[in-house]
Amino acid sequence: MVKDSPRQKRSILVIIIVALVVITLSVVGFVVWNKFLHPSKMITYTPPVVFSLSVDTNASAAKLTDAPASFKSYIVDTFYQDSAAVQPDCRRDIAVMQIYEQKYATTTETVSGGSMCSGTVRGIYGIVNGSWKGLASTEHFNFICSDLEQYKIPSAIAGTKCLNPIPDPNDSTNYSFTTVAYSQE
Repeated sequence: MVKDSPRQKRSILVIIIVALVVITLSVVGFVVWNKFLHPSKMITYTPPVVFSLSVDTNASAAKLTDAPASFKSYIVDTFYQDSAAVQPDCRRDIAVMQIYEQKYATTTETVSGGSMCSGTVRGIYGIVNGSWKGLASTEHFNFICSDLEQYKIPSAIAGTKCLNPIPDPNDSTNYSFTTVAYSQE
């Protein structure tokens, strides 16, 4: 039987210690990356964060935790610009529901209050050429397929069904819709 020399024992011990240090640093790095540096793919706000003329929009923006600063700024600016265009006796609210991969956001926008104002629209905002913009909106449950396909909006944010418009053969301004499966990574 061959005995290990003290030098070999030290070498094995050093290798074991180095391996344990590497494993420990890898685990700590993984936890820090996932917990602090890399936000979750989907952030859901429950309850939704509401932007309204009766609510301080900066306070609302502060509630959008983990949302990109560029989105917070965009949604506040968009809210004020679009609210100015609404009838004087109407009230407009935007509720931010979700942020996905720091690149997409879903909203519900409601106009109410006056005789000429009522309606709810679901919207998807996203980054195009480095800036936030509205990508799709619908008064229906599902979004229009061509809007989703044009911007390659992931089904994680858009849903797994979309609407294909079917023109009325007797009236070119009238459409019906068929619901189809939608899948986009």
